[in-house]
Amino acid sequence: MMLTWPVLLNGLFLQQGMCMKTPSRPPVRKLAWAVVIKLLLLTAIWWCFLAGQKVEVDAEQASRHLLMHPTTDSNKEQAHDF
Repeated sequence: MMLTWPVLLNGLFLQQGMCMKTPSRPPVRKLAWAVVIKLLLLTAIWWCFLAGQKVEVDAEQASRHLLMHPTTDSNKEQAHDF
């Protein structure tokens, strides 16, 4: 099959003798670097502020907290007029 000018290649018209170079994926590379930098920053923030934090958990207090049934307006019975 012989291609004649203009050649439609991937939606682009190319003149005879011109070649189209494909990018070496710079947006993907930039995105990957951005993700790596953000992960490093989040790790540094966690290490500086949260790594040394310890929470004392009392089993008795935790069980009381989990078994509590708070009363809210949505739990109360309301009269409906039909």
